[in-house]
Amino acid sequence: MTIHPIHTIHTEVDHASALRRIEALWEAQPGTPEHDELAALAAVVAAYEDERWPILPPDPEEAAKFHAEQNGLV
Repeated sequence: MTIHPIHTIHTEVDHASALRRIEALWEAQPGTPEHDELAALAAVVAAYEDERWPILPPDPEEAAKFHAEQNGLV
């Protein structure tokens, strides 16, 4: 299997391409160059997704309301 160079993801096209490559590498065995490529590519994709679609912490008041509702306190 050919190892592909890993680069920073800048666009949605780059992101989609990286996800396709991850899918192709999904069953790579630990200790192989393909598995190393999979791990590195997953880290690059995670960094892009964290920047592109950040998960912000909840509003404290809304979090308290949600907790109260989920636990039957209201």
